[in-house]
Amino acid sequence: MSILDRYIGRHVVLGTLTALSVFVALFSILELVDDVGQVGRGEYTLLRALEYSALRIPGRMFELLPVAALVGSVLGLGLLAATSELTVMRTAGVSVARITAAVLKSAAAMVVAAIVLGELVVPFTERAAHERRSVALNKDIALESDYGLWMRDGLSFINIRRVLPNAELGDVYIYEFDQERRLRVATHAESARYAADGWRLRNIKQSEIREDRVESRALERATWVSLLGPDQVAAVPIRPEGLSAVGLVRYLRYLNENGLNSTRYVFALWNKFVYPLTAGVMVFVSVILVLGPLRGVSLGLRLLTGMVIGIVFHIVQQTSVQMGVVYEAGPFWPVLVPPLLFLVFGIWLMRRLR
Repeated sequence: MSILDRYIGRHVVLGTLTALSVFVALFSILELVDDVGQVGRGEYTLLRALEYSALRIPGRMFELLPVAALVGSVLGLGLLAATSELTVMRTAGVSVARITAAVLKSAAAMVVAAIVLGELVVPFTERAAHERRSVALNKDIALESDYGLWMRDGLSFINIRRVLPNAELGDVYIYEFDQERRLRVATHAESARYAADGWRLRNIKQSEIREDRVESRALERATWVSLLGPDQVAAVPIRPEGLSAVGLVRYLRYLNENGLNSTRYVFALWNKFVYPLTAGVMVFVSVILVLGPLRGVSLGLRLLTGMVIGIVFHIVQQTSVQMGVVYEAGPFWPVLVPPLLFLVFGIWLMRRLR
């Protein structure tokens, strides 16, 4: 049985890698075509657009693996069915549950590899992709470093440590200089949110440097009028899906401590937890499809059916999560419902197969 497990697993892994490569290439090309419209703005060149698309590949691989696992399993098992090898296995007494277990073993190995990719590689590449693109597109963004984003507004220099969704900033440092390039005012705000009349700063500590002394003061709230608007920093924040689980936990702690909206980050963290279940359900459904309803059809029709089911699942999952974010529902059901529905669908098909 171990030999049989490896044989089935090899077909499933190769099929999944093939499907993943096709999906990643397709989505990369579509994103690149859409991004070409930004070429020529600021210092954003075609080479920069290609760099951005390349850095986004690990993130796409992580996101698309569950769907690719479904299509890849259908492809791998479909090839075995086309050569009657699955029929021989069933005739020899190998049960549906035993074949499913062999496929799930391979899927588990791929999921572990994807989780390692998502925790160690994706956060780095996503951050590099978005920050380099933002620096090239916006002339006001002068430098991105380990200490946040540096921007210039006239005689003022701004250091932003955290850029959050919905035009929110965290740990903002503002250094105001005079015409002789001497520092006059240094301001630190715990957070900033954009409004019609400027940036609303909160929990402010300010030092004003005079000729003979330095005056310090603390303010709870103030308005900072600047030429820099949300458009200049809108492209900088990394999507919550591009952060590691540890990074999400840290961001959630920061958002909760400062009373900021954390709904998207909560959903992203729950998606991390449900990720193995999602991939497992996709593979389980693919096995039942090949051994059941799609047993006597051509390989092309199997692939088409697998792709349609995968796309439908992806749409249902994204719609469920977005509705949960919009209506600020608890993350449990919006994240869990799609894989549970498909799991029930797979169990129903398996019972009919028996």
